[in-house]
Amino acid sequence: MIGAEYRKEESDFTPDAVETGTGSLIFPVNAPVAPVSGEFDVSELFGEVSVPILVDQPFAEILTLDGAFRYSEYDIAGDTSSSDSWNIRATWAPVDQLRFRGAVSQTVRAPNIFELFSPLTATTARPIDPCDAGAINNGSQFRAANCAADGIPVGWTDPLTARVAGFTGGNPDLEPEEADTVTLGFVFEPTFLEGLSVTVDYYDIEINDAIDAVGFQEILEACYDA
Repeated sequence: MIGAEYRKEESDFTPDAVETGTGSLIFPVNAPVAPVSGEFDVSELFGEVSVPILVDQPFAEILTLDGAFRYSEYDIAGDTSSSDSWNIRATWAPVDQLRFRGAVSQTVRAPNIFELFSPLTATTARPIDPCDAGAINNGSQFRAANCAADGIPVGWTDPLTARVAGFTGGNPDLEPEEADTVTLGFVFEPTFLEGLSVTVDYYDIEINDAIDAVGFQEILEACYDA
């Protein structure tokens, strides 16, 4: 089977008078919300194939090999990128009661419209300073040395009590994330116990260029734990 697909998603956010800070409020807006809009296009080509290798043979009631491939081209905020995803799957049933299966795949996930174009809005946080005496031993083995290199004395205590202002929002420069996956497993359905089905699966998943919202505390700690 082969095919093609085209998708287009758009986002358009227009803040009202309250969010822009021009409305009448008892408490004024400290950081007005700005309008934001964006779109992305995805063009894809894909194909799948299933090949029965053995059927009703000794030690091979079923032996099949399946494969799939998808090519995707993304146009995000005028920047074009492409990615490939594929999988190869095998199924072997030496007898009717036992079936083994395995798969190797590479998959992709493009950033969604919210991750790309959500409006920039104000936020606050009360972070724990990683160089504070109560936190300096909670990080990596490099934290203490990095704090010292930054001029923080031993035993220093963070005097900050107020919350720190910041912003949160989408990022139109995001690229698709990729995952390499290996799956192995079997299904056992003994005829002497009607209705019993035992399934065991093993997964190994490695994600590259993962898309995630990194918090204020994580960013601060990363500066001293690296």
